[in-house]
Amino acid sequence: MTNILEAISNIVSFPETRLKSIYSGRNRANSMGDALENYIKDSFVNTFKITDEKERMKIFNQEFSWLGSQNNPPDIMIKGGDAIEVKKTQSANSGLALNSSYPKSDIHSNRSSESS
Repeated sequence: MTNILEAISNIVSFPETRLKSIYSGRNRANSMGDALENYIKDSFVNTFKITDEKERMKIFNQEFSWLGSQNNPPDIMIKGGDAIEVKKTQSANSGLALNSSYPKSDIHSNRSSESS
């Protein structure tokens, strides 16, 4: 099973600043946000050097229970573990919007999804 510490270790071992060119060159993501998401997925399962897309997806399916979709967060869910939402910021001082709706003080199973 993978975890955040393994991902950090893999990122340290494979530091990359040219994500868009690497992931676009592998016929994957065309946008920087998608390239960052793929880099983070690779970091959790250490698939940076795997060029065979079928093999990479096989490993993803073994380790992740959810690989995300454009309109449904999170971006990744580790089987039996954490959910990860990847966010890209433009500068070190910029704010990070984690949720577009006002937070609730508590959540109940009978509360509707609309704001109360």
